[in-house]
Order: sequence, then structure tokens, then C-alpha cells
Amino acid sequence: MRQHLCKKLIFCLVVICAFSSSSIESKEPAKILVLKNLKFPKIKDYNVELECVSPKREFKAGKKAKMTFRLHNYAMKPLVIYEWYQKESENISLYYVPWKPKMKVPAKSKWNALIPKIMKNAKHISMELTHRSSVLLDVDLSFIEHMKTDHIQYFYIFTELNLTSISSRSKFIKITVKP
Repeated sequence: MRQHLCKKLIFCLVVICAFSSSSIESKEPAKILVLKNLKFPKIKDYNVELECVSPKREFKAGKKAKMTFRLHNYAMKPLVIYEWYQKESENISLYYVPWKPKMKVPAKSKWNALIPKIMKNAKHISMELTHRSSVLLDVDLSFIEHMKTDHIQYFYIFTELNLTSISSRSKFIKITVKP
């Protein structure tokens, strides 16, 4: 009795699969939708903070270095960022400038910028941050990796979102680069 039911069940599944595959078949080739020149509307009424969460502030010249930043949503409502790039590093830019004690923070135009190169076909995903949630972003301090120095150097750095729909900038951070 069981074998008979199993055979009927298998037969039914084969028939269903045959009908479903024949009804899906199409004579036209599939079309791929390519969106060019995407423009994302500005997000209104948000409360976010971009902050450094890496405790390390001392690095060695010529070696890879990175810091972690957090984009935190303090708003009472969820925040959805449709412009968010799938490649994490494309969402944030790094600015740095040499610093000496008693030196005032220079104007933004004086800073060196490491702005990610966005490919034409860069993919976007939506990033949803609920109330009091956050996303971590690793930022490569690539200028340190390319440095050669025989003395200790100090830098101010800050990051900001590389998005047009929402903006946020971290506080200034002092870092040390040793030979």
C-alpha cells in the first residue's frame, strides 16, 4: 500500500514539474534592467552620528592600518538608506592632515582626501537602521601604508559619509604614526 502511494506521489510531482516548466518557457530573451545616473532623494528628519570606535590611535609607517567607525541611528523611527553601496568602503571618505601641537584645525580645503572611486556599475542595497541600531564601517588608512618616515608624525583625521541622500561627519581624531 505504501509503495503504491509513493509511486502515485512521485508521478504527480513529475507531472506538476513538467507543466510548470513548460508554462514558464518564454520565446523572448530575458531583459536586464540597468539603471544609470541614479539620483537618491535627500533623507529628511534623521538623527545619526558617525563616530570612531577603534581604540587604537598609534600606527607604524609603511604598514597597513585601519580604523572602525560606527554610523548610529539615534532617531526614534527607523532610518532606511536606499543609496547605501554594497561595497562597504564606498560609503565613507577619509580626510587627513599633518598636525603639530598648538596647531589649529585647518579648513576642509587644506585636508588630503581619500574618496573612494565609485564604479559606474556600483551596486546599491538598502540599509535599515532601527532606533538605537548602528552599522560598523572599516576604513583603511592607506596613506600610512605608503608613508616612509624617520620620526614620529601626528595627523588629524575625520571621516564623512560618501552619500548624497544623507550626510554625517565624525569628530576630529588625532593619530600618531611612528617609524
